[in-house]
Amino acid sequence: MGARQSRVKCLRIQKKWLFCLTLGLLLVLLVLVGVLVWKIVLSENHMPKLPQVSPSLAVPKVLPLQVERAKILGEQGAMLARHIPDQPAESGVVSDKPLHHVLPPPYAIKALSGLALIVDDMGYDVEALKRLLALSIPLTIAILPNAPFAVSVAEMTHQAGQVVMLHLPMEPMGEHYKNRMDASFLRVGMDEVTVRNMMMHDLTAVPYVEGINNHMGSRLTSMIEPMTWVMQVCREKSLFFVDSKTSSKSLAATVAKQYGLVWGSRAIFLDDSVEPAAMQKAWHRMQACVQRQQRCIVIAHPHRQTVEFLEHKLSVLQHWPVHPLRMLLHRPSSMN
Repeated sequence: MGARQSRVKCLRIQKKWLFCLTLGLLLVLLVLVGVLVWKIVLSENHMPKLPQVSPSLAVPKVLPLQVERAKILGEQGAMLARHIPDQPAESGVVSDKPLHHVLPPPYAIKALSGLALIVDDMGYDVEALKRLLALSIPLTIAILPNAPFAVSVAEMTHQAGQVVMLHLPMEPMGEHYKNRMDASFLRVGMDEVTVRNMMMHDLTAVPYVEGINNHMGSRLTSMIEPMTWVMQVCREKSLFFVDSKTSSKSLAATVAKQYGLVWGSRAIFLDDSVEPAAMQKAWHRMQACVQRQQRCIVIAHPHRQTVEFLEHKLSVLQHWPVHPLRMLLHRPSSMN
């Protein structure tokens, strides 16, 4: 009997020690978990907080030909605001709103020698635009304001990272060309208010405009007063102007320079004639311009023969010195 009681007593003691040991291990485990949690909380409190970004802000798409322009602006963008000419006081004739520019124009860049290619009369042939954009060279697309596809062509050009220009219709000299004028043309005899209002309307019709060149205009560009009104609008909108030089008497580039604009003047028409021999001759002139290390602004048109000519030349030549148009434009004298 005594032996049995002794065994029972030993079992009770063993159970008691086992319970105590288990409880002790649980307490140690809880302490370790507590220490671990405390360290995690402490480390989070000492981590630097990241700035909050609104989910509504979309990351802009960087286009290939905008990368180089963005680099230029990163270094010289601060100079831009100091060199844009002051806007002249207006009589309140037109209520203007600033045009949209994804990238401000890099006025302060150093001019280069070489070629810049403008394609005029755009806004009618979307397929021609697609083929031109596929050339993968810097282009300036000059769009007629009354063209049926003016908006879509401007949007496609902008999305491709190329420059959009307003191809502003102006009255020509010859009767043959005068018969082709429509209501979008700036004409001799128009007053300042009419010229300004028409330009504002045209700038609204073509989005993403960075500059202007004249469509026809051999008569109007030789007249000082309407050219003065045109350049006033360009200065107010910080637009460059390129004289298409359809007349040797043109004053457009001279007035643009006087108004402190970034300006240029056409040197060569690539396709004044679409005959292969004529375009090859123009091509030789372009090559000579490059060899003389001059700035040469070339104007072409979306003719089938022209597009095929460019496609052929670019398939043969690996290094064609074509630059963005702004790199070949003249800057105001105060910025030289």
